[in-house]
Amino acid sequence: MNGNGLLRRFMGIFFITAFSGCASNGGIITSLEDLSTDSVKEGFIKIPQYRVASIPGWLPFSDVGGLYFYKPSRKPASVIGLSPGSSFELVSEIIGEGDQICDQTCLAGIRDRISALDTLAQVLVQTRVELLDRQSRQSANPSEASLQPLVDAANTAYKTAQANFNKSYEEVVKSIKNNGVLIYRWATDSTKSGSLAADGLLGTSFQQNQKRNGFALVSGVRTKTLFIGADLLTGWGTLNKDSKFSNHFEITTHIMQAKNIMYGNISDVAMYADAKIDASYQQLANPSETLKSLTKIEIAMALSKVSNLSNIGVMGNMRRSFLPVTWDEGALKKRLTDDTWLTFYSVESDFNDIRDLLKQTGM
Repeated sequence: MNGNGLLRRFMGIFFITAFSGCASNGGIITSLEDLSTDSVKEGFIKIPQYRVASIPGWLPFSDVGGLYFYKPSRKPASVIGLSPGSSFELVSEIIGEGDQICDQTCLAGIRDRISALDTLAQVLVQTRVELLDRQSRQSANPSEASLQPLVDAANTAYKTAQANFNKSYEEVVKSIKNNGVLIYRWATDSTKSGSLAADGLLGTSFQQNQKRNGFALVSGVRTKTLFIGADLLTGWGTLNKDSKFSNHFEITTHIMQAKNIMYGNISDVAMYADAKIDASYQQLANPSETLKSLTKIEIAMALSKVSNLSNIGVMGNMRRSFLPVTWDEGALKKRLTDDTWLTFYSVESDFNDIRDLLKQTGM
């Protein structure tokens, strides 16, 4: 493979990793979890151990001595706490205090800065492509003196766009400063099939790969982890545990909540950049592969800052408490209706397997 081929391959990988956000099979869950936790097993005999780390500090293990059903391949949020007595839930809250509380107005300011950054990213791409176009024409016609002023003007416009983009990025980062504020990116990918209308190629079928990218802003973070006790075995007494539907009985064992959530769409900057570069490149009579490759690298390096906004936040001043859990109708209704937080992540565990766990461990 020649140098240009290697460079194109590198650029393809770079764009995918820099701008895909959380576009994987894990989707939003990958963004929230996989990028922030890690678990390593050590030893197979004589007390095997797991080392678990979390960047934002969301581990449900609040102190030593807790006993859990835990499989690290499922990530820490999937743990089920075991209680030596009655069932209860562990509540962990991160909320700013006083002027450190980020309310909806605060989130709106961050959202507006992200939207402005998105627009400036497109301007950055556009000005760099225009510079590529003029540099390529000058390269193909080196004796044409009138092209130099055009190259200089395009270069000045690009430098201005760079400065504006960098300043906007710094403003976004600085605005995320309150405890309990989190930003993560999301992406969806769906394929649509159909037939082109009269303004396209008549009778030609097509498949459209529709991608949507966006961000979510969260302020005030709370997690709850269920610790189950023997009382669960006698709970839900009227429920037919042997029903043919019982393999779909799920009980919520962990949730992540927020006081406020604000979200929106952002453009796919990588796709936009590739389209603009290719369109400009096709218009040139004797295009320079080197200039094109350098342009892609320069744009990718600049816009990699956008991907850095995935999973950025401020966590501190954790407060923990516990609430008893009883398995009667009144208590359930109260728990479900009194909670004013927004649940944006949960773990559902098989109800009958949990009961078997309690039975087989003699709890």
